[in-house]
Amino acid sequence: MIIGIDVGGTNVRIGSVGRACSLQDPCEVVSSKRFCMADHPIEEFGNIILKYIKKHEISKVDAISIGVPATVKTDFRTIYVAPNLKNAEGKPIFDHKNLAAELEERFQCSVYINKDVNNLLYYDVYKNQMDGIVAGCYIGTGIGSAVIIDGNLLYGKNGVAMDMGHVSLFRDNENCSCGKRGCAETRGSGKALMKMWENYYSEYSINEIFTIYGQEKRIRQFISDCAHIPAIMAATFNPKYMVCGGGVIEMQDFPRRFFEEEILRQTTPAVASFPPTFFYSEKQEERGVIGAAYFAEMMRKNSNKNKK
Repeated sequence: MIIGIDVGGTNVRIGSVGRACSLQDPCEVVSSKRFCMADHPIEEFGNIILKYIKKHEISKVDAISIGVPATVKTDFRTIYVAPNLKNAEGKPIFDHKNLAAELEERFQCSVYINKDVNNLLYYDVYKNQMDGIVAGCYIGTGIGSAVIIDGNLLYGKNGVAMDMGHVSLFRDNENCSCGKRGCAETRGSGKALMKMWENYYSEYSINEIFTIYGQEKRIRQFISDCAHIPAIMAATFNPKYMVCGGGVIEMQDFPRRFFEEEILRQTTPAVASFPPTFFYSEKQEERGVIGAAYFAEMMRKNSNKNKK
Protein backbone atom coordinates (compact mmCIF):
# COMPACT_ATOMS: atom_id res chain seq x y z
CA MET A 1 0.00 0.00 0.00
CA ILE A 2 1.23 3.46 -0.90
CA ILE A 3 0.11 6.63 0.82
CA GLY A 4 -0.19 9.29 -1.88
CA ILE A 5 -0.21 12.95 -0.87
CA ASP A 6 -0.83 16.05 -2.97
CA VAL A 7 0.25 19.20 -1.13
CA GLY A 8 -1.11 22.52 -2.30
CA GLY A 9 -0.83 26.06 -1.04
CA THR A 10 -4.42 25.83 0.25
CA ASN A 11 -5.15 22.15 0.89
CA VAL A 12 -3.48 18.76 1.33
CA ARG A 13 -5.10 15.71 -0.27
CA ILE A 14 -4.19 12.28 1.05
CA GLY A 15 -5.27 8.79 0.05
CA SER A 16 -4.17 5.16 0.01
CA VAL A 17 -3.37 3.54 -3.33
CA GLY A 18 -3.08 -0.16 -4.02
CA ARG A 19 -2.18 -2.33 -6.98
CA ALA A 20 -2.54 -0.95 -10.50
CA CYS A 21 -2.60 2.53 -8.96
CA SER A 22 -6.19 2.18 -7.79
CA LEU A 23 -7.54 4.21 -4.89
CA GLN A 24 -8.22 1.94 -1.91
CA ASP A 25 -9.57 4.38 0.67
CA PRO A 26 -11.29 7.73 0.02
CA CYS A 27 -9.18 10.84 -0.38
CA GLU A 28 -9.34 13.28 2.49
CA VAL A 29 -8.68 17.01 2.37
CA VAL A 30 -6.90 18.91 5.13
CA SER A 31 -6.08 22.60 5.22
CA SER A 32 -2.39 23.29 4.56
CA LYS A 33 -2.51 25.83 7.40
CA ARG A 34 -2.78 22.94 9.83
CA PHE A 35 0.90 22.12 9.45
CA CYS A 36 2.21 25.41 8.03
CA MET A 37 1.13 27.34 11.11
CA ALA A 38 2.13 24.65 13.61
CA ASP A 39 5.08 25.14 15.96
CA HIS A 40 6.68 22.03 14.46
CA PRO A 41 5.40 21.83 10.83
CA ILE A 42 7.04 18.54 9.80
CA GLU A 43 5.90 16.81 12.97
CA GLU A 44 2.35 18.03 12.36
CA PHE A 45 2.56 16.96 8.72
CA GLY A 46 3.47 13.49 9.97
CA ASN A 47 0.49 13.60 12.33
CA ILE A 48 -1.82 14.15 9.35
CA ILE A 49 -0.41 11.03 7.70
CA LEU A 50 -0.63 9.00 10.90
CA LYS A 51 -4.24 10.00 11.52
CA TYR A 52 -5.20 8.86 8.02
CA ILE A 53 -3.42 5.52 8.45
CA LYS A 54 -5.12 4.86 11.78
CA LYS A 55 -8.57 5.96 10.59
CA HIS A 56 -8.51 3.55 7.65
CA GLU A 57 -6.80 0.78 9.62
CA ILE A 58 -3.94 0.42 7.14
CA SER A 59 -1.72 -2.33 8.54
CA LYS A 60 1.26 -2.00 6.19
CA VAL A 61 2.57 1.05 4.35
CA ASP A 62 5.11 0.22 1.66
CA ALA A 63 5.88 3.82 0.73
CA ILE A 64 4.78 7.41 1.15
CA SER A 65 4.86 9.60 -1.95
CA ILE A 66 4.36 13.36 -1.78
CA GLY A 67 3.81 15.97 -4.48
CA VAL A 68 4.76 19.49 -3.42
CA PRO A 69 4.34 22.93 -5.06
CA ALA A 70 8.08 23.41 -5.20
CA THR A 71 11.28 22.58 -7.00
CA VAL A 72 12.75 19.28 -5.83
CA LYS A 73 16.31 17.96 -6.14
CA THR A 74 16.94 14.89 -8.24
CA ASP A 75 17.44 12.84 -5.08
CA PHE A 76 13.61 13.08 -4.83
CA ARG A 77 14.00 13.74 -1.14
CA THR A 78 15.01 17.38 -0.80
CA ILE A 79 12.82 20.44 -1.41
CA TYR A 80 14.68 23.52 -2.62
CA VAL A 81 11.97 25.94 -1.56
CA ALA A 82 8.15 25.99 -1.50
CA PRO A 83 7.23 29.70 -1.68
CA ASN A 84 3.51 29.15 -1.16
CA LEU A 85 3.92 27.10 2.03
CA LYS A 86 4.78 29.65 4.71
CA ASN A 87 4.63 29.79 8.49
CA ALA A 88 3.03 32.47 10.65
CA GLU A 89 6.11 34.67 10.16
CA GLY A 90 5.75 34.50 6.38
CA LYS A 91 8.82 32.33 5.89
CA PRO A 92 8.83 29.14 3.74
CA ILE A 93 8.66 26.06 5.95
CA PHE A 94 10.53 23.94 3.39
CA ASP A 95 13.80 25.59 2.40
CA HIS A 96 16.54 23.17 1.26
CA LYS A 97 14.82 20.60 3.46
CA ASN A 98 15.22 16.84 3.24
CA LEU A 99 11.61 16.06 4.12
CA ALA A 100 11.94 12.39 3.18
CA ALA A 101 14.61 11.65 5.78
CA GLU A 102 12.51 12.85 8.70
CA LEU A 103 9.38 11.03 7.56
CA GLU A 104 11.27 7.79 6.85
CA GLU A 105 12.60 7.79 10.39
CA ARG A 106 9.09 8.15 11.78
CA PHE A 107 7.21 5.74 9.50
CA GLN A 108 9.98 3.24 8.69
CA CYS A 109 9.19 3.08 4.98
CA SER A 110 10.47 4.66 1.79
CA VAL A 111 9.42 8.28 1.18
CA TYR A 112 9.53 9.98 -2.23
CA ILE A 113 9.17 13.69 -2.96
CA ASN A 114 8.29 15.07 -6.39
CA LYS A 115 7.05 18.35 -7.85
CA ASP A 116 3.25 18.28 -7.78
CA VAL A 117 2.78 19.07 -11.47
CA ASN A 118 5.06 16.16 -12.41
CA ASN A 119 2.76 13.79 -10.54
CA LEU A 120 -0.30 15.32 -12.24
CA LEU A 121 1.19 14.70 -15.67
CA TYR A 122 2.21 11.16 -14.69
CA TYR A 123 -1.42 10.54 -13.74
CA ASP A 124 -2.84 11.92 -16.99
CA VAL A 125 -0.35 10.01 -19.14
CA TYR A 126 -0.84 6.75 -17.20
CA LYS A 127 -4.63 6.92 -17.13
CA ASN A 128 -5.02 7.85 -20.79
CA GLN A 129 -2.18 5.68 -22.14
CA MET A 130 -0.41 8.53 -23.93
CA ASP A 131 2.88 7.88 -25.68
CA GLY A 132 5.60 9.87 -27.40
CA ILE A 133 6.20 13.43 -26.27
CA VAL A 134 3.59 14.80 -23.87
CA ALA A 135 3.68 18.41 -22.68
CA GLY A 136 1.56 19.43 -19.71
CA CYS A 137 0.59 22.92 -18.63
CA TYR A 138 -1.52 23.29 -15.48
CA ILE A 139 -2.72 26.82 -14.79
CA GLY A 140 -3.96 27.28 -11.25
CA THR A 141 -2.75 29.76 -8.66
CA GLY A 142 0.47 29.80 -10.69
CA ILE A 143 1.66 28.01 -13.81
CA GLY A 144 2.89 24.44 -13.56
CA SER A 145 4.55 22.74 -16.51
CA ALA A 146 6.13 19.37 -17.23
CA VAL A 147 7.19 17.22 -20.17
CA ILE A 148 7.35 13.44 -20.57
CA ILE A 149 9.40 12.06 -23.46
CA ASP A 150 8.79 8.39 -24.29
CA GLY A 151 7.77 7.66 -20.71
CA ASN A 152 10.59 9.63 -19.08
CA LEU A 153 9.89 12.90 -17.34
CA LEU A 154 12.31 15.74 -18.04
CA TYR A 155 13.90 16.78 -14.74
CA GLY A 156 17.07 18.55 -15.89
CA LYS A 157 20.51 18.52 -14.29
CA ASN A 158 19.34 19.48 -10.80
CA GLY A 159 15.66 18.61 -10.97
CA VAL A 160 14.42 22.13 -11.60
CA ALA A 161 13.61 21.92 -15.31
CA MET A 162 10.34 23.31 -16.69
CA ASP A 163 9.72 26.00 -14.07
CA MET A 164 8.15 27.95 -16.91
CA GLY A 165 5.86 30.16 -14.86
CA HIS A 166 8.87 32.14 -13.74
CA VAL A 167 10.25 32.92 -17.16
CA SER A 168 10.26 36.71 -17.56
CA LEU A 169 8.05 37.56 -20.53
CA PHE A 170 6.75 41.02 -19.75
CA ARG A 171 8.60 44.33 -19.48
CA ASP A 172 6.61 45.81 -16.63
CA ASN A 173 6.79 46.38 -12.89
CA GLU A 174 4.52 43.51 -11.88
CA ASN A 175 6.17 41.71 -8.95
CA CYS A 176 6.11 37.91 -8.86
CA SER A 177 6.14 35.70 -5.75
CA CYS A 178 9.54 34.39 -6.84
CA GLY A 179 11.08 37.83 -6.34
CA LYS A 180 11.39 38.72 -10.01
CA ARG A 181 9.27 40.99 -12.17
CA GLY A 182 7.31 40.32 -15.32
CA CYS A 183 7.11 36.53 -14.96
CA ALA A 184 4.62 34.62 -17.12
CA GLU A 185 2.33 33.90 -14.19
CA THR A 186 1.98 37.57 -13.24
CA ARG A 187 -0.52 37.81 -16.13
CA GLY A 188 -1.54 34.27 -17.11
CA SER A 189 -2.50 32.57 -13.84
CA GLY A 190 -5.16 32.28 -11.17
CA LYS A 191 -3.49 35.03 -9.15
CA ALA A 192 -3.78 37.38 -12.11
CA LEU A 193 -7.40 36.38 -12.72
CA MET A 194 -8.28 36.96 -9.07
CA LYS A 195 -6.77 40.45 -9.20
CA MET A 196 -8.72 41.21 -12.40
CA TRP A 197 -11.94 39.95 -10.83
CA GLU A 198 -11.45 42.11 -7.71
CA ASN A 199 -10.79 45.21 -9.80
CA TYR A 200 -13.46 44.86 -12.50
CA TYR A 201 -15.94 42.01 -12.06
CA SER A 202 -16.59 41.39 -8.36
CA GLU A 203 -20.36 42.01 -8.64
CA TYR A 204 -20.57 38.37 -9.76
CA SER A 205 -18.90 35.21 -8.49
CA ILE A 206 -15.44 34.62 -9.92
CA ASN A 207 -16.70 31.19 -11.01
CA GLU A 208 -18.95 32.96 -13.53
CA ILE A 209 -16.31 35.26 -14.98
CA PHE A 210 -15.91 33.36 -18.26
CA THR A 211 -19.65 32.75 -18.59
CA ILE A 212 -20.60 36.41 -18.24
CA TYR A 213 -17.52 38.26 -19.47
CA GLY A 214 -15.85 35.73 -21.74
CA GLN A 215 -16.07 37.95 -24.84
CA GLU A 216 -14.68 41.10 -23.21
CA LYS A 217 -11.34 42.40 -24.47
CA ARG A 218 -9.73 42.22 -21.03
CA ILE A 219 -10.69 38.56 -20.58
CA ARG A 220 -9.60 37.65 -24.11
CA GLN A 221 -6.21 39.22 -23.38
CA PHE A 222 -5.98 37.16 -20.20
CA ILE A 223 -6.58 33.96 -22.19
CA SER A 224 -3.94 35.06 -24.69
CA ASP A 225 -1.49 35.56 -21.80
CA CYS A 226 -2.34 32.08 -20.48
CA ALA A 227 -1.39 30.68 -23.91
CA HIS A 228 2.18 32.02 -23.85
CA ILE A 229 3.80 29.13 -21.96
CA PRO A 230 1.96 26.31 -23.80
CA ALA A 231 2.96 28.00 -27.07
CA ILE A 232 6.63 28.05 -26.04
CA MET A 233 6.40 24.42 -24.94
CA ALA A 234 4.77 23.44 -28.25
CA ALA A 235 7.56 25.15 -30.21
CA THR A 236 10.29 23.62 -28.04
CA PHE A 237 9.12 20.01 -27.85
CA ASN A 238 6.73 19.55 -30.80
CA PRO A 239 4.60 17.29 -28.58
CA LYS A 240 2.20 14.61 -29.69
CA TYR A 241 -0.15 15.61 -26.88
CA MET A 242 -0.65 18.90 -25.05
CA VAL A 243 -2.30 18.31 -21.68
CA CYS A 244 -4.07 21.35 -20.24
CA GLY A 245 -5.40 21.51 -16.71
CA GLY A 246 -5.43 23.36 -13.41
CA GLY A 247 -8.03 25.42 -11.60
CA VAL A 248 -8.27 28.21 -14.19
CA ILE A 249 -8.68 25.92 -17.19
CA GLU A 250 -11.20 23.81 -15.28
CA MET A 251 -13.43 26.81 -14.51
CA GLN A 252 -16.95 27.02 -15.88
CA ASP A 253 -17.05 27.99 -19.57
CA PHE A 254 -13.31 28.48 -19.91
CA PRO A 255 -12.94 29.23 -23.67
CA ARG A 256 -10.98 26.16 -24.71
CA ARG A 257 -11.24 26.72 -28.45
CA PHE A 258 -9.94 30.29 -28.23
CA PHE A 259 -7.18 29.11 -25.88
CA GLU A 260 -6.06 26.49 -28.41
CA GLU A 261 -6.22 29.01 -31.23
CA GLU A 262 -4.01 31.38 -29.26
CA ILE A 263 -1.48 28.65 -28.53
CA LEU A 264 -1.20 27.82 -32.23
CA ARG A 265 -1.12 31.49 -33.23
CA GLN A 266 1.76 32.18 -30.85
CA THR A 267 3.85 29.08 -31.55
CA THR A 268 5.98 28.54 -34.66
CA PRO A 269 4.29 28.17 -38.08
CA ALA A 270 5.76 24.69 -38.52
CA VAL A 271 4.35 23.42 -35.22
CA ALA A 272 1.02 25.12 -35.90
CA SER A 273 0.86 23.22 -39.20
CA PHE A 274 1.19 19.92 -37.31
CA PRO A 275 -0.56 20.75 -34.03
CA PRO A 276 -0.57 18.50 -30.98
CA THR A 277 -3.68 16.72 -29.83
CA PHE A 278 -5.13 18.87 -27.05
CA PHE A 279 -6.23 16.94 -23.99
CA TYR A 280 -7.96 18.44 -20.96
CA SER A 281 -7.21 16.97 -17.56
CA GLU A 282 -10.29 15.84 -15.64
CA LYS A 283 -11.22 17.63 -12.45
CA GLN A 284 -10.69 14.81 -9.96
CA GLU A 285 -9.58 15.18 -6.36
CA GLU A 286 -7.57 11.98 -6.40
CA ARG A 287 -5.41 12.61 -9.48
CA GLY A 288 -2.48 14.14 -7.56
CA VAL A 289 -2.72 11.34 -4.99
CA ILE A 290 -2.70 8.57 -7.61
CA GLY A 291 -0.01 10.39 -9.60
CA ALA A 292 2.18 10.43 -6.51
CA ALA A 293 1.64 6.69 -6.04
CA TYR A 294 2.48 6.03 -9.69
CA PHE A 295 5.73 7.96 -9.24
CA ALA A 296 6.57 5.88 -6.16
CA GLU A 297 5.98 2.66 -8.11
CA MET A 298 8.36 3.88 -10.81
CA MET A 299 11.01 4.74 -8.24
CA ARG A 300 10.69 1.35 -6.56
CA LYS A 301 10.94 -0.52 -9.86
CA ASN A 302 14.03 1.45 -10.87
CA SER A 303 15.59 0.77 -7.48
CA ASN A 304 14.99 -2.97 -7.87
CA LYS A 305 16.52 -2.93 -11.35
CA ASN A 306 19.64 -1.23 -10.03
CA LYS A 307 20.03 -3.85 -7.33
CA LYS A 308 20.15 -6.70 -9.85
